[in-house]
Amino acid sequence: MQKNSLIRRTANLAAANAVVRCLGFLQRIWVARLLGPEGLGLYQMLMPTLSSLTTLVVSGLPVAASRLMAARRGANRPADGIFRAAMRLAVYLSTTLCVLACLAAIPFTAMAYNQSGLSIAVFIFAPALIFQAVGAIESAWCYAHGDTQTPALALLVEQVSRLVFIAILVYLWLPQTPTLRVALVVACLSLAEALALGFEQYRVRRRHPRTRMPAKNETAPLVKNALPPTAGRFAASLLQALLCTLVPRILMYKGTDSGVALAALGTLTGIVTPMLMLPMIISSAMGTVLIPELARLQAQKRSTEIRRLCKKSMLISISTATAAGLMLFALAQPACALFGRTDAVGLLRMCVPLLLPMVIHHNLNALLQGLGSQTPALRAVLVGDSLQIVTALALTGVLALPMGGMLVGIAVGEVVSGVLQWRILRQLLRT
Repeated sequence: MQKNSLIRRTANLAAANAVVRCLGFLQRIWVARLLGPEGLGLYQMLMPTLSSLTTLVVSGLPVAASRLMAARRGANRPADGIFRAAMRLAVYLSTTLCVLACLAAIPFTAMAYNQSGLSIAVFIFAPALIFQAVGAIESAWCYAHGDTQTPALALLVEQVSRLVFIAILVYLWLPQTPTLRVALVVACLSLAEALALGFEQYRVRRRHPRTRMPAKNETAPLVKNALPPTAGRFAASLLQALLCTLVPRILMYKGTDSGVALAALGTLTGIVTPMLMLPMIISSAMGTVLIPELARLQAQKRSTEIRRLCKKSMLISISTATAAGLMLFALAQPACALFGRTDAVGLLRMCVPLLLPMVIHHNLNALLQGLGSQTPALRAVLVGDSLQIVTALALTGVLALPMGGMLVGIAVGEVVSGVLQWRILRQLLRT
């Protein structure tokens, strides 16, 4: 990698992601106003569960495929077998999850949320799992070839499509009940996924054509590399879904009105958390570049460049988190006013210190995956996530702030996971 290649490629992808995030921000503002406080609470209560299903198909498998394909190309070996095995696994897994989600939709939403009407949103979302899985593998092929433009453009198409579909469907029909409004929003997301997949496949076939020659079955190494990150991210999504389900119930059990509890959850997860994710524009872009690049350097046994790359990425992460924290603290009032929720200003400023451990943890996780240490990274994530949920549930309803328990739990989980992963990385770089 050339001296400024990490910064240049990260900047290119981050610029595209920034546009996508801005469009996504507009979408969130529109959705928050469209659904109202209670509808937003239902939406944010359901989305972690849907995200858990998405995590199974778009987290570990594409990352492992990108890493293995980059390593093969670094060793001047064909990568087509990895791609084909990854695509087969993605289609099989996503189709299975789609069927299971449809079968379990009504009993699950009735039992978990006391809102069987949310099952409509699950039925609509389920087919999108297949679109997401196939698109993630296509993106992995691009990243392995050093192409960050095609996946970024596909995300841009997806975000623009979401806004257009929401505008069209809202104009044609705006339901009165919150559950149907949630289903309407989910329908727009699913349609946008399908359109983005079509665009990405068209562009990939023109820019990075694949050979039709028979390739060795690469399922075994792919599964071995994909299982740890998939398990870690699925566990994190599952715990987040559990928190978003249990915290409002605990608050209601301790005397908080149901509307107030759902509104508090919606404020934290639907307004404050997305703003805290702003520095992830750079962090996610850098992680996407780092994983295949570290795999290539590791295949070529260039340890000095690996250490230099790790140090540079940590400096970028710390600088990004610090700058984003100062900006969010200063602009909290106008940012929350965009959502029509100026009452969230204090909560946003209270959450700003979480940015540094969150961004560092995200970068460390990418470094460990790029270096092939998925299993130790998984153990660190599971320890942090377990402490997060225990702390959050223990403090819910105890602190004056309704979502105070969740905030403390997030802080504990991020710090513990980050410290454990830092120790693992130091040991790797010493060997």
